[in-house]
Amino acid sequence: MTYNGANGLFRSLEGRTGIKKATPHLLRHTHATELIKSGWEMAYVQKRLGHKHIQTTMDTYTHLSDEDVRKEFDKYIATKKTDVR
Repeated sequence: MTYNGANGLFRSLEGRTGIKKATPHLLRHTHATELIKSGWEMAYVQKRLGHKHIQTTMDTYTHLSDEDVRKEFDKYIATKKTDVR
């Protein structure tokens, strides 16, 4: 599949689904977010995406919800409770 072919497919899907601003590049953002959610360290995600600077990965390619942050904090608290003797 070519770059233009992928873009054409997404434009066609936009028209049929009513979803606007859908691009193949959004899949890159989704992939990075899913890697972070699954526990990948940011440095590995940076390398996977081919970014020179980790800040680009952190600022642009991860989209964590408030729910994601709450879950991680709950895990942290649970770990701290088991560390207390």
